Amino acid sequence: GSAAGGGRGGGGVGCGGVAGVVLASGERVLADAVVLAAGHSARELYQELLRCGATLAPKDFAVGFRIEHPQGVVDAAQYGEELAV
Repeated sequence: GSAAGGGRGGGGVGCGGVAGVVLASGERVLADAVVLAAGHSARELYQELLRCGATLAPKDFAVGFRIEHPQGVVDAAQYGEELAV
């Protein structure tokens, strides 16, 4: 079988098909199918998946949530602690 995640050392996106996923911990979880919930701002990802021949199926529902953070936390994450006000 191929490495989970396709090419690029077993952790990236390749055009070799799905064998599972590689978790952030490095653990490999084998699977025949993977559900990818990338969201609305993933046009380049979807284009790449189509280029590789992936089967994409829209769903008739959407699930979302909102998390609010203090502006200082957002500024620190975006600009770094030294530039956050």
